[in-house]
Amino acid sequence: MKTDGIQRHKNLTINSVQKNQESNTQYGLQIIGSAITPVAEGIKDFVDMAFDGSKGRRHISAKYIALVNADVGSFIALKTIMDSITMGQTLNKASIRIGSAMEDEYRFSTFAEQEKKLFKYIARDIEKKTNYRYRKRVLTHSLNKAGVQYEHWGKINKLHVGVKLIELVMGITNLVKVVDKHTVVKGKRKTTKYIEATETTMKWIEDKNERAEVLLPAFKPTVIAPRDWVHPFSGGYHHQ
Repeated sequence: MKTDGIQRHKNLTINSVQKNQESNTQYGLQIIGSAITPVAEGIKDFVDMAFDGSKGRRHISAKYIALVNADVGSFIALKTIMDSITMGQTLNKASIRIGSAMEDEYRFSTFAEQEKKLFKYIARDIEKKTNYRYRKRVLTHSLNKAGVQYEHWGKINKLHVGVKLIELVMGITNLVKVVDKHTVVKGKRKTTKYIEATETTMKWIEDKNERAEVLLPAFKPTVIAPRDWVHPFSGGYHHQ
């Protein structure tokens, strides 16, 4: 049973990695849980400094990051980073994904403020739907039909938002790093920036998985009535 449990854990992890859903793994959930508060505090500090009235150029992302609750922004950034933390993803792709999710949160929060009853009705209707794209499509259609007024961020601004949040996560947690990867396309050298887990993070994930594997026994159901337990190691199954 111990061997079955180890294989089961490995299969669950591999499945999450292949689907870019590492934030749902045991290590992903633990990392997000431990980092969400310090990253949220970092976001608040960044926004406060951007609007403190002092001289200097304000970061273009501050205006948009300030529109989303810091705890929510922290979760969005960490979840997006964690979803592909062991496989890596391009900085541009991760940044756009974070920026788009931040804009969605802003739009739907605005929807909830301007059309409270309608939003509550729709949210209740899609509450049990787990597909994010479906939920987003329904909410977007409804808010547009209701004439909800909100500011479109645009791709460049979403990119700036994502890059800044990744920068904050890197500075606060040391979870990930940005590395340059070089390829040759049609005889020309091309450099692309990727987000990857730091060596410390990868080592922690490996250790976490090793510990978790032995804690996930695969006790299978019996087809006949189980044996009486005579002590903690004897009983239940007729054949071990």
